[in-house]
Amino acid sequence: MNEINRFPMHTDFIAFESEAIADGDHDMSEHYLSLDDKWFFSWYQNANEAPEDFYALDFNADDWLFLKMPAIWEVNRHGSPVYIRSGYPWRGRFDKAAPEVPVEGNSTGLYRGFIKKRPEWNGRQVIVHFGMAASCITFWLNGQFVGYAEDSRVPAEFDITPYLREGRNLYAFKIQKYCDGTYLEDHDTWRLSGIGRPSYIYTRNKNTQVEDIRINASLDDNYDKGRLTIEADVAGRATIYYTLADDKGNIVAETSELANAAGGQTYTTVIDGLNINHWTAETPYLYTLTATLKQGTKTIEVIKQRVGFRKIETKGGELLVNGQPVLLKGVNRYETDPDGGYLIAREKMIDDIKKMKAMHINAVRTTCPNDPVWYELCDEYGIYVCADANIDAEGLGRGQAAAGSCGIFDKAIVERNKHNVQWLYNHPSIICWGMGRNTTDGKGFQNAYKWIKEYDKTRPVSWSGAGNGSDTDIFSPEYASADSCGKYIANTAEGSRKPVVLAEYNRVSGNGSGGISNIWDEVRKDKGFQGGFISAFGDQTMTVRNAYGDRVLTWGDGDYMPGSGYSHAFGFASDSTLSPQAEEIKYAMQNVWAQLGDIANGQVNVYNENFFTPLKDLKMLWTLTVNGKETANGTVDDVNVGPRQAIGYALPFNASSIPAGQEGLLNIVFEDKNAAPKTITLPALPSSDEDDEFGTFAQPRTKVIIPPVDNNGHCQLQVTKYDFEAACPQPENIKKKLKVNANRGGEACVYGSNFYVGVDAATGALKTYTMNGVNVLPQDFIMQPSLWREPTDNDMLAQKHTNANAWASDRMTLTSLTTKAVKKGGYGEIVATYGLYDAGATLTVVYTVYHDGSLQIKESLAMAQGSSAKPLRLGMVATLPSAMEQSEYYGRGPSESYADRKMSQNIGLYSEKVGEQAYNYRRAQESGGKSDIRWWKQTDAQGNGLRITAPRPFFAKASKTGSAETGTAIRLNIDGAQAPLGDGDINTSEEFIFWLSPAK
Repeated sequence: MNEINRFPMHTDFIAFESEAIADGDHDMSEHYLSLDDKWFFSWYQNANEAPEDFYALDFNADDWLFLKMPAIWEVNRHGSPVYIRSGYPWRGRFDKAAPEVPVEGNSTGLYRGFIKKRPEWNGRQVIVHFGMAASCITFWLNGQFVGYAEDSRVPAEFDITPYLREGRNLYAFKIQKYCDGTYLEDHDTWRLSGIGRPSYIYTRNKNTQVEDIRINASLDDNYDKGRLTIEADVAGRATIYYTLADDKGNIVAETSELANAAGGQTYTTVIDGLNINHWTAETPYLYTLTATLKQGTKTIEVIKQRVGFRKIETKGGELLVNGQPVLLKGVNRYETDPDGGYLIAREKMIDDIKKMKAMHINAVRTTCPNDPVWYELCDEYGIYVCADANIDAEGLGRGQAAAGSCGIFDKAIVERNKHNVQWLYNHPSIICWGMGRNTTDGKGFQNAYKWIKEYDKTRPVSWSGAGNGSDTDIFSPEYASADSCGKYIANTAEGSRKPVVLAEYNRVSGNGSGGISNIWDEVRKDKGFQGGFISAFGDQTMTVRNAYGDRVLTWGDGDYMPGSGYSHAFGFASDSTLSPQAEEIKYAMQNVWAQLGDIANGQVNVYNENFFTPLKDLKMLWTLTVNGKETANGTVDDVNVGPRQAIGYALPFNASSIPAGQEGLLNIVFEDKNAAPKTITLPALPSSDEDDEFGTFAQPRTKVIIPPVDNNGHCQLQVTKYDFEAACPQPENIKKKLKVNANRGGEACVYGSNFYVGVDAATGALKTYTMNGVNVLPQDFIMQPSLWREPTDNDMLAQKHTNANAWASDRMTLTSLTTKAVKKGGYGEIVATYGLYDAGATLTVVYTVYHDGSLQIKESLAMAQGSSAKPLRLGMVATLPSAMEQSEYYGRGPSESYADRKMSQNIGLYSEKVGEQAYNYRRAQESGGKSDIRWWKQTDAQGNGLRITAPRPFFAKASKTGSAETGTAIRLNIDGAQAPLGDGDINTSEEFIFWLSPAK
């Protein structure tokens, strides 16, 4: 049983006695009473501990606590928050099959409160509304059972008219943490309980009322004039008057409809040919529809709804908004807040939407029905919404026991989809309905699809479980590759091809978000591939107080995440800050782009990716750099490009003047004409690489980002290429025999009159490198092979970390160390060979020392036949004194970048201290890396140290290691390859060659 005596679901509205009150403070209404106040409350760990008769009039609750609604129990220290990526919190402790749920651990909260019946309620219908009750609610009034409801993310309402008494009335209800509906609420988020949204009582005229009102504000077939269709379910004999007003209050249209059916009937009103502004995410223009129900001159009730005119279609394998195949630059939104749990303040929602808009995010997939305020804000600010029903059943798997296959939940699947559509129907921001996630297709979903298409003929349905089947209008796979989406579009006949919108992609968890540029390159190439929803926006941390009483954000383990071993901090927006992935996401989703045109004439073509709005009030700032140094700059003060158009602009730079072999880069930033300097706030750096016991950030710091995080877009265009070979040492090819010794004081060495290179005979590590009496590699410090990185969250999710341990330095065994002198060419070699037996591989490191003291290091990996293990990096790591904390480099920066997450970071000259490079992710992991490096210097304050160059781009990072107790040092990683942050592995067949030289 999913519900008993639940009041029928309807669109989200309250009817008031006058237009003035409908526009103003609802608490002024005689027909509205907020329940958001203190209630008597008692919490029980197990369901069988709660007294069964707590709702009785004579029950003694004098020892109960007070709890102010709305409130999530766990946030108020009633029970512990639980996070599980998939599966149910009772796993391993309860072995009965669905739909049974445990008694033990099924926390129960009991509420009691006395509310006096208002005289104004006499003769009226009285409804109690609970905005969200997780996971289920059973309600009593004056000791009598009233009703029961599941589906925790939509309102639960009960008609309490027959149960009310004059004077004081006892309201009592029970919330349970688990019910059979919990099997359908296996969301990848915190499992919390309580009342998470506002609750209230409202009253209606018992005989004459608008029972429901559904609004479809669409466009004609030419996507020009507005067409307003209103379906009102009216009980009683009355006239309903409609007034449509623009955002300044001007009347755009008005009409009326006579209702004359005592038992209730649906009345459809259509107003055609309206001269209106269109609603899109780019142009979120809203009108206000006022519906006034009257009997003669007497006003019965007034309903107000905001209206946006837009037309949603699927045609020719494309999803169209007002006739245009819009790109959905979206994110998944999990409705949690660090401080409130499921209870999120309106101000926080606005802040999140402003962040999204600044990052060019134009779409949100609500992974379950959200607070109605969220949809109102999406209407207002302009966000396309895919509104999912409250269904996620990953814990039941995808076999015969799956929710979509077993048949047990078919009725609930249909009901939950009905609730979602009936409640949220009137929001213009909702452009498609999602039927759920993480289970199989089946009869329940097929019936739900049929019902939705009959009830709402204006929106498509998205359902991942159907694949390309008949019960979805959008092909919406999860975590599909760019290549597979491209193949689907290329290989599916146009008549059966559906628009492609990824339901989830580009998992951001920890140091993630790799590969987003690959996805968007494919989106921009393929007709019908229209984007998707990143997983996810917020990082789902929770607030706790540490031993000092300070507010800290936790990401879990232990009670928070029993048995998972995986960080759920998988969003890029944390509390008030953005993680480094935000820059890459913003770049991939920007709406203005530049490409080189006729280079000889300095032409740059500016493209506007918007579908409805021109680029205007923009200026284009440009600089030309040659090998990182600025040689020219300028500003185009007026950039104005129409939607989906490109215009060429001639910039006064001379490409032919760039010397051969030097890299010319044109850096372009688009900003509002009066833009102020921009900064982004990043979390404070940790005092060491070790995370604290809470996995938290310290106090935030501010760091200037170039380009600014809230610009309108930026591009870096390569005018001429960098000559990597020419930048490396060029020793002469002469005949000279160098001195070589296989074991001199424990070192294999090559040396000459002014240089010495020594490799440790026991480990094969570079131990000594001196030039002209100066230690290039400081004394007592070493450089050695490195094939392991601290696993990222996505490495762990893909189980890469299990194989990666086979590549750790303590798994390497030095099997041989040889030396030789080559007279022709004038160089000597030291060759270290390592066996990595757990990985089935052999690593060879060749140290080649030339007659002028130049040192080249070459690393190569040979995999045994049949070996599938792949290292996470191929490179070397140097341990250096803590005084060598200054990094200078020519490559991508200033934020971290990796093989598949780097396009937002411009190639340039950067200078940073080691402590400024790492980012303190929730769980300690790989961080602070830099990609596409041309050269790197690591020095002390006087500029003494080493310089690395290579014949192709490489990776590098400098970080701190050790502690105050053991002493600190600098760890410098130099990599020829590093595993992507997303999918894929390194190419183990490639050699890594680099040169080590004095910094000055």
